Amino acid sequence: MSDHQIVEVALELIRRDGADRFSMRQLAKELGVTPMAIYYYFPNKDALFEHVADAVLARVPRPLSTGRSWREDMKECALHGFRLLSEYPGLSAQIVKRPPTKQAIELGLYGIAVLEAAGFDCKAAARVTTICQTFMFGMIGLQAQVERGQRRKRKAGAEAGLEQVDVPGLAEFGLDALLLGLNEALVRTQAARGATTPTRRRRTGT
Repeated sequence: MSDHQIVEVALELIRRDGADRFSMRQLAKELGVTPMAIYYYFPNKDALFEHVADAVLARVPRPLSTGRSWREDMKECALHGFRLLSEYPGLSAQIVKRPPTKQAIELGLYGIAVLEAAGFDCKAAARVTTICQTFMFGMIGLQAQVERGQRRKRKAGAEAGLEQVDVPGLAEFGLDALLLGLNEALVRTQAARGATTPTRRRRTGT
């Protein structure tokens, strides 16, 4: 058994049952070991969830350059992260109530790098990145509520309600509107400072 194996089995349990129902005892049972064997690698559930979250966030692609606008780069990264985290019900709630993990910080730095490459200053880039991350975690939280509602309705045989909400569609629509508004605000700020209006990324690469 290895720490990587523990994380992968934990992810499968969360995908199947949700993070709210996850327990170290159930994880040990799936692995065929005692709970103490897991604590050899991870001192507590918080430490395990940190590695579990990083394992998911590490899968979000971060291309160096696409030749497109910064809004499209930010949107693609955010929506990819949304789709990945939505596969693991409740995991986003575990992420947001803990200090940022290594991969969460790396994703934030990636967003800042995208904006700086487009010509925005570091402070503005950090502000936009924080706003986008906050919005997307909110959408992921809504998705988790919808999924819980679906499970309750199926058990009760009741009519659909909140679970009919198209959260992925709302996330994309809201992100488009958010990025467009942020772009206009940033352009006004840059213009007021006498800087060149950043419209496309200047860096090239593969």
